[in-house]
Amino acid sequence: MIFFLATLVGVSLGLLGSGGSILAVPILKYGAGLSVKQAVATSLATVGAVSALGAGLAWREGRVLLKEGMLFAVVAMLGTVGGVKIANLMSDKLQMSVFVVVMALASLRMAQSKKAKKEAKPEVSWQGGLRALAVGVLTGIAGVGGGFLIVPALVSLFHLPMKKATGTSLLVIALNSMVGMGAYAQTVSLNWGFVAGFAGAAAFGLVVGMRASRRIEDSRLQKLFALGLLLVSGYVIFREFMP
Repeated sequence: MIFFLATLVGVSLGLLGSGGSILAVPILKYGAGLSVKQAVATSLATVGAVSALGAGLAWREGRVLLKEGMLFAVVAMLGTVGGVKIANLMSDKLQMSVFVVVMALASLRMAQSKKAKKEAKPEVSWQGGLRALAVGVLTGIAGVGGGFLIVPALVSLFHLPMKKATGTSLLVIALNSMVGMGAYAQTVSLNWGFVAGFAGAAAFGLVVGMRASRRIEDSRLQKLFALGLLLVSGYVIFREFMP
């Protein structure tokens, strides 16, 4: 069952270029019985590996812009290292509280997102840098890849169409997640056999999601995913905070 759920992580990444870690952390914590920090670290290892595969596939389709992705990722990775240090000072309850807030924000972002317009203006560089840094910090604390923030940031920063933004976001998520996993691995033990199995199932879901994305309208996907996130966030709140 846990590996079936892992395929949903990959499907989300393949369809939207985001959402993988937001689904992975609850699956790993409640389905696999991991601690919060183990779930976050395993999520980052899994989503990092699967996103790297997705970035390679998107690259073949011409949907990854290397220069823009690397510029964003370098700043985000600095934030991730700082976020992991902050997370190590947090209790599990506080860390999950941050995760729930991020999940709620992600669901709102997905519900309100629209297709990028060609006339959208790029942001000034310092705003983009702050957003990349914030993505990194959230990755370190909550274990989220930040695709729901990365995609609109890439659109506004570099004036990318949605398909190229989602493809480039996979590169950013892969690099950012691997840095976060490496930072967590210094203090958290990982079951690499389990990570490999979880990542393999997610990779299968990724391929399915990327193929399906060619036939499904972006706006419909985003609204459906937003509803799913709201349901999952409600479940997390119930498990964590209800007596």
